Amino acid sequence: MPGPATLAWSLHLAGLTDKALTVLDGLTGTDPQSEAAVESLEVTAVILRRIGALDASAAAYERLARARPDHPHAAYLASIFRGKALALSRADVTPRPGAFYVAERYLQPARHDELMRLGRDRAGEFKPSTVGMPTATGNVPVVRPESRASATLSSIGPIADWFRSMIVEQLPTFASHCDVPPFEPAQVEVTCSAYAHGHHFAVHSDRIHHPTRRLSFVYYFHRTPKPYTGGDLLLYDTGVSDPTRRSPDRFTRIETRDNSLIVFPSGVFHEVTRVNSPSGAFADARFTIHGHIHESISEHASGRIEAAATQ
Repeated sequence: MPGPATLAWSLHLAGLTDKALTVLDGLTGTDPQSEAAVESLEVTAVILRRIGALDASAAAYERLARARPDHPHAAYLASIFRGKALALSRADVTPRPGAFYVAERYLQPARHDELMRLGRDRAGEFKPSTVGMPTATGNVPVVRPESRASATLSSIGPIADWFRSMIVEQLPTFASHCDVPPFEPAQVEVTCSAYAHGHHFAVHSDRIHHPTRRLSFVYYFHRTPKPYTGGDLLLYDTGVSDPTRRSPDRFTRIETRDNSLIVFPSGVFHEVTRVNSPSGAFADARFTIHGHIHESISEHASGRIEAAATQ
């Protein structure tokens, strides 16, 4: 017979998350050092981060860290969810949960309004987004809506300049919160995208075909009240020594919020869940300014950062 924690996990996967958490809560009320309590705490923390309840997940991971100080990533995840800067992780666990940094109310109202006008006034210039198709001569951009369905505005003029300056200025903060050693930025890509009704982006890594990308960022802006559901960002636990590996069922869900920025390591596998916008209007889309911060080719070739990240 399966144990209670296994049963709770099955309930969660079946869509009965409240019932699953009730089962687990009964188990965690026992001796906090018992194997049953520790297992239930871990399953509770994982479920909570899968549904995006990050404050509650942090509390569960903090309890888990107290019960099992040698747990490979309990304290690590609690720190991330509490928004604390990290000492570079040396935990020998793979796949490793993806670190990230969230900044709420990121832009001043005038800048935010400038982006809202961009989405409104240049709606007709957005084109179907592409993904890179590897070939013998390099990556070729192709439209593959089964993988990535959204619309992109590649040229955003002076907006790209001031947004890029803000990103570069705050790079030390981003790196210290994202488990990435310091590096000198060589290039910062900046693009605008819109996710309208039915749009999504399947699981992918920003770095597999672009090895100099170190950090990815996404700034969200949309009408209020929020005119859509879905469009969540899922950050998957990703391999350390083998960055092509990921855990299919261990991820952190981050809900999109107007005027917020999220930054995460470019090698972390992630996806955007399907957007449901009942009006179907382009103005009710999930808009983003997003991009990637590159290290220099020489810095990447030296292997200094790679070696530090996998020790």
